[in-house]
Amino acid sequence: MHLISIGLPTIQKRKVQRTKLDRYFDEIHLVRSDKFDVLAEVAKKYKKENIVMIGNSMRSDINPALKQGIETVYIPRGNWHRFKAKPVNNNYKEIKTIENVLNIFK
Repeated sequence: MHLISIGLPTIQKRKVQRTKLDRYFDEIHLVRSDKFDVLAEVAKKYKKENIVMIGNSMRSDINPALKQGIETVYIPRGNWHRFKAKPVNNNYKEIKTIENVLNIFK
């Protein structure tokens, strides 16, 4: 199983280590790119049923994944006002903290 974390690599690495998610993945990819491009590429390379987007931004995490037909898990947290958005559809799960993510997939 692979984890793709998109953003500034130093920040994403710290998040993955702090949440201890790194122990659940065979490979971790820290990508400095636009999420829309990366998600489209990932959706082509892997079957959509093998991909899950987990994020706290409706605009830049959840909506791009929903548009690609990728399963999504939303963790609502404080976002800058300019990053707030309404979901493009309701085909996502919502949890309160990252620690609850494993409960979804049991």
